[in-house]
Amino acid sequence: MKVSVIIPVYNNADLTKECLASIFSVGAKYDFEVIVVDNASSDHTDKVLAEFSDQVSIIKNKENLGFAKACNQGAKKASGQFVIFLNNDTIVTRGWLDELVFVAENNAQVGVVGAKLLYPDETIQHAGVVFAVNFLPYHVYKKELKDSRFVNREKEYQAVTGACLLIEKEFFQKLKGFDEIYQNGLEDVDLCLKVRKNGRKVIYCPKSVVYHYESMTEGRGGGLAHNERVFLQKWQKKIEVDDRKQLLKDGYFDDKPTLATALEVRDGRIFFLEKKIDLMENSFFWRVRNFYLKSKSLFRFR
Repeated sequence: MKVSVIIPVYNNADLTKECLASIFSVGAKYDFEVIVVDNASSDHTDKVLAEFSDQVSIIKNKENLGFAKACNQGAKKASGQFVIFLNNDTIVTRGWLDELVFVAENNAQVGVVGAKLLYPDETIQHAGVVFAVNFLPYHVYKKELKDSRFVNREKEYQAVTGACLLIEKEFFQKLKGFDEIYQNGLEDVDLCLKVRKNGRKVIYCPKSVVYHYESMTEGRGGGLAHNERVFLQKWQKKIEVDDRKQLLKDGYFDDKPTLATALEVRDGRIFFLEKKIDLMENSFFWRVRNFYLKSKSLFRFR
C-alpha cells in the first residue's frame, strides 16, 4: 500500500460524506486506503460511514479525543508507506494525492508536503505558513486569487497546514506523531518544526488542490490560549520570523498588497479593515506593525 488517507471526524456527517465521495470519485494512480477516526460523533455520521463501509476502515472512539490523538490512532493502523492527514471539511480534486506523493518521492530531503487549499469562492485558504514577529504562524496569501503568481510555485516553508498534509509513516512514528498536548490547534505546525529539526524539508505543493471549508468542527479554536502558550514555550527561540522576508522574496510588495494581509496573525483573524495602501515595504510601517503584534502577545500571556 502506497498511501493511507487518515480523516478524523467529529459530527458534520454531510461534510464527511462529501469528502469521501470526492476521494473515491477522483481516485489516484497509487494504491491507497482511507481510515476514518470517528471521535464519538453524535449526529448521523454512523449512517454516512455505513454507506462507505466497503471502502473505508473505521476507528470508533467512545469520546472525543481531539485532532492529534485521532490522527495518531489512524497512523498506527495505517498500512501505507505515506500517510495523508485530511480534514473532513474538504473536497479533493483530481491528482491531489498523486502530486503530494510525487514531491515526496522525488526528493529524499522532503519530510512533509502540503497542498494548496481553496475556499469555495476559489480564493486561497492555504498556500504555506509563515511566522509573524510575535512568533505565531499564519497562512500567507490567504484570500488571494487561486491563479495568483504567488501561490502557484512549489516552495519550502517552515510549516504547512495539517488540513491536508503528507508524511512518510515511518518518519512520522519516529517523531512520535502529533504532540497530544495541543487542543485542536498548532499540532500541525509543531509537527512541521519537528520535521525540520530532524533535517527534512517542509514543501508546499500547488499542484495538489483541495477545497476546504475551514474550521467546521465544533470546539475548534477553544484551546487557543493554551495552544499558543505551549507552542511558544517550546519553539519561540527556534522560529525564524519570516513573513516579511517571504513577501519580499515573492515580489508581493510590487503589487501593493492589502493592509489586512500584512497584519493578519492567525487563521480567520483580521484585526484591521482591508484597504489598499502604498509603500508597504516602508520600514516605519513594519516597526508599527511589529510593536502591535508584540504588544498583543505580552497582554495575552500575562
